[in-house]
Amino acid sequence: MPSLREVNTCLASGGRTSPVDLFPRTPGGLTPPARQGMTLAELLVVMAVLVSLAALLVPMYGRSLQTSELDITFQTMTALRNAVVGNGGPSYLQDMKGLSPGVSDPDALAGIPFTINDLLSPAGKPTFDPAFRRGWRGPYLAQTSGSTTVLDSFNYLDSATKLQKQGRPIVLQWPPVGTPNRPYRVRLVSLGIDGALDAGYQNTWDPAILAGSPSLSKDDVILYLRADPTAGGNPWTNYYDLKAKQQAQ
Repeated sequence: MPSLREVNTCLASGGRTSPVDLFPRTPGGLTPPARQGMTLAELLVVMAVLVSLAALLVPMYGRSLQTSELDITFQTMTALRNAVVGNGGPSYLQDMKGLSPGVSDPDALAGIPFTINDLLSPAGKPTFDPAFRRGWRGPYLAQTSGSTTVLDSFNYLDSATKLQKQGRPIVLQWPPVGTPNRPYRVRLVSLGIDGALDAGYQNTWDPAILAGSPSLSKDDVILYLRADPTAGGNPWTNYYDLKAKQQAQ
């Protein structure tokens, strides 16, 4: 591009120097406009960089999503446990201990529900008596009207529809009749992504044994409702081991 001085010089010469002569020429005439866009080689390089970044970011996103699903599931299960044993407010255990929930079981008077629905429905249970401060006064959970289940937050592929879905029912498990300290070994279980309970958990109810086997499962979440006095006095959960395992993947 000519400068303003060169243009003025051209005009002062009376046209002996053409303004066109001030622009670079090629054998075919004036220099063509500057090239725009990218060559094929440059495009291939950019695509290779993007593919490499995707290979790094996609697994990281997957791990972050699983950790988030685990955290929300554990919060839901903790809310369930608080509804049963209390956390500063009314609880099923406080209201129903010593009263029959309408279930024929040797430990029916222990004040522990037999299903999640026991926290949501008064069916078969005595109503709350303010004088004795006993009886069902739920629902003990904030739940959608008419719902009888509480879901975890894990995404999974439905085998029947082949569609991605979120949330399977959280299960309240009682050990078999005759299990030592049976009411203290009732637990909440999320079956995780695969929808199946790890074989190592199925017939093992002693929290002390499970606490020594943190490598049992990759996705099952186990949360005991009460502190078993024979297992160290603390409710056992595999949440912390499971979260550390997910983050390490």
